[in-house]
Amino acid sequence: MQADACFNKLLDEQPDYLNGQYAHAYVYLQRGMHQEAAKLFERVYETNKSLGGAGLGYTYGVMGRRAEALKVLDDMLNLSRQPNTYVPSQEIAMIYLGLGDLDNAFVWLNKAADERFAPFAYLAIDPMFKNLHSDTRFIELVHRLHLPPSNPST
Repeated sequence: MQADACFNKLLDEQPDYLNGQYAHAYVYLQRGMHQEAAKLFERVYETNKSLGGAGLGYTYGVMGRRAEALKVLDDMLNLSRQPNTYVPSQEIAMIYLGLGDLDNAFVWLNKAADERFAPFAYLAIDPMFKNLHSDTRFIELVHRLHLPPSNPST
């Protein structure tokens, strides 16, 4: 995959580049390479909890590492309560998605919509949310945001 080659080259040249590790971890997630994604998210999380928390918690959740996912969720919730610290609601929602807790995930997704979280412009096409496309709550959220509906064939 071309993305892997690009990120491997980038990280060879700049091994401490957190955003590169973060993005590469999401490529691994989309390829079903959860172990590799977890390793990268763990590195990011060690340095920057707010950047790496959602991805790490989500990945632990889908890997069945529930206790670790819940620990990251707790860390993220505590971080969001700190003064002058912003943790987007979508980040909390991602961890709930990884845990398979759709009810809480939608609570936080709706909070993110209320916050007008900019990346929500891609909600309907973001592959992280693909398995939610048939959920009426997702359809309603996409409609509420005035986004084009997701393509069910993707």
